[in-house]
Amino acid sequence: GLPAEIQPGTVSEFIAMDLLEHIHNLTGLMRACIDALHEGGVLVANVPYDLSYGAWQDPTHVRAFNER
Repeated sequence: GLPAEIQPGTVSEFIAMDLLEHIHNLTGLMRACIDALHEGGVLVANVPYDLSYGAWQDPTHVRAFNER
């Protein structure tokens, strides 16, 4: 879809299930989410662990994640 403008501080929750590993500009996306969340808002995410077998099986994954 087309990018949507979201006013700062107007979102209570973002849910990103199996999404973040596909994002090339993760820093930009995370900044936009932080700006859009109101105080006390949360971001819930499910991402592949970098040492798991499936983390790199999908050729569209541009990253995997770990504890750091």
